[in-house]
Amino acid sequence: MINLGQKGLISGFYASIIGLLFGSAVGGLGIWTAVAASVKTPLGGWLIFLVIGSALGYLYSFFKFSEFFGKEAIIKGAAYGIVIWIASLILASIFPALGQAAFVDPIRANLFVQLMTSLVWGASLGLLFEQK
Repeated sequence: MINLGQKGLISGFYASIIGLLFGSAVGGLGIWTAVAASVKTPLGGWLIFLVIGSALGYLYSFFKFSEFFGKEAIIKGAAYGIVIWIASLILASIFPALGQAAFVDPIRANLFVQLMTSLVWGASLGLLFEQK
């Protein structure tokens, strides 16, 4: 039997794979592009993404985010994805290197695609977390 923390880590890992595939396909990884660029190989960038996504999945379980927003797991996860997207925009406004990746032209289209990637990641996290 796994505990909630382990469930969050595992769900975050798998949701990160889904989010990375979606984000890579549509070109909307946002500040995570700058994080991956700090590593010399694409594999290293993906590993960083997976570690960060797993940690965020753990935080989802730690703060008991699955108990918010009614009964639908997809809504809970999508709301968490929006929280993470807003936090990433705040980080991008503080750190110039991250801001260059998040606020590229055309800014409206880019922010929308980043939001969609966060929603896909969050919804996946919510659904995977609720699986037994």
